[in-house]
Amino acid sequence: QTDHHPLEASANQAGIVDEELISAADRVLAQAFGQQTTIKPAKLKTALAEALAQRSSDWTPHLLRGMWSSLIELQEGRRISPAHEARWLNLLGYTLRPGYGLAADDWRVAQTWRSVHGKLCFAAASSRNEALVLWRRIAGGFTAGQQLTVYQQVAGPLRGVLDPQRRSKGGISLSPQELVELLRLVGSLELLPKGEKSQLGQWLLELLPVKKWSACQGAMLWTLGRLGNRTPAYGPLNCVVESERVERWLSVLIGLRSTAPELKLALMLCGRRVDDRYRDVSESIRQSVVARLESMPNPSAHAIALVRNGGRLASEEATQLLGEALPLGLTLRD
Repeated sequence: QTDHHPLEASANQAGIVDEELISAADRVLAQAFGQQTTIKPAKLKTALAEALAQRSSDWTPHLLRGMWSSLIELQEGRRISPAHEARWLNLLGYTLRPGYGLAADDWRVAQTWRSVHGKLCFAAASSRNEALVLWRRIAGGFTAGQQLTVYQQVAGPLRGVLDPQRRSKGGISLSPQELVELLRLVGSLELLPKGEKSQLGQWLLELLPVKKWSACQGAMLWTLGRLGNRTPAYGPLNCVVESERVERWLSVLIGLRSTAPELKLALMLCGRRVDDRYRDVSESIRQSVVARLESMPNPSAHAIALVRNGGRLASEEATQLLGEALPLGLTLRD
């Protein structure tokens, strides 16, 4: 599973992590989730940063995976309270992101699935939301079957908002924040069948102008960009939505008057040149995308170049694509 994924590891990825760092992290995690807890969940990330003398963004992939192992060993500690479970889920996903890239990550993802899927300890909204964040963060390590299972479990409430027929009947219980997390999760599931992606994209285009959900417009645009992306982050090319359909999406996005920064990302991902006649949108649409990007405040010269000529994503664009930065030393291989 992990060998074919498009990630590169730089020489400074930290091949060998100081065992003292892993031991220090283990001690802190045990104080939060062990038998005698002295660190509250809200203070845990700060305590880890202080013990390691590193910001979380500087934790190397091997250190992160070591922390993941500790969290799995301490998983009984998530039962202490809803706050403990929410923090445990959050850190579990953070330390295993993006679900691939290191040896044995497929095994780690399988262990995570067995520990979490259908096994939340609390019915609290915080547990549900952090489980969605966890699945989004490691979605790239899922099999197609696992991605479909996750999607089917969230499809009901999601369609209650997205499907115009269901939306008109009312009874929608999702909050804007819950919808944002659902959308970001679904946008990360690159192995979904193209038919599902196409339907989701169409519904999102219809939901964009609905004022009730205006607070979610950024997440809608981000998800549209991921659904229509011409070059998947990790999925196979046969999961890419047909260019003719994405051209129709772009026609709507080009005319959208929005200040959301995610609009630039969606336009670039859907209009990006890849020199593949099966995935490239038409030249006329591509030129319209370029013109729209150029007309936006603070236009990105690199994003415009990607649409016009193709090329590799910059690190900032890769971070926007994935929703957060990759672990130190890992980069997308286009």
